[in-house]
Amino acid sequence: MELLDSRPSRADSLDVARALAIAGMFVIHAALVLGDAVPTDGVAGAVLWLCDGRAAAVFMTLAGVGAHRLARSLAATPELGRVFARRALVLAGLGVANLAIWPGDILRVYGVAFALVPILVRWSPRRRAALATALVLG
Repeated sequence: MELLDSRPSRADSLDVARALAIAGMFVIHAALVLGDAVPTDGVAGAVLWLCDGRAAAVFMTLAGVGAHRLARSLAATPELGRVFARRALVLAGLGVANLAIWPGDILRVYGVAFALVPILVRWSPRRRAALATALVLG
């Protein structure tokens, strides 16, 4: 039990929600890529309806929550930029490589978003809210 208590604070519920969102995105992509006809009736149709668009939105929201938690823990350290730069490069690289398999890949978008975190975390909450509002309206 000592080992579990000494680990860094994690939000296990966020990890579970993120895993469910990934599973939902996989279901949608598998249905689109592997299926001849996308089912609209029955249990399969209900599952696809529940996942369609929602799983990706939930995943992106949880990625933002995770990025915020990490940025908050690293805010006063020089590691902030390096950590997010590494993650951004990995995500963008995987996204570009995955384009050969799946043209709808959005890992590149996550890579750009993670590259912006060190800049945006230094902005005031009011300025970030203005940017978010402008993006929604745009």
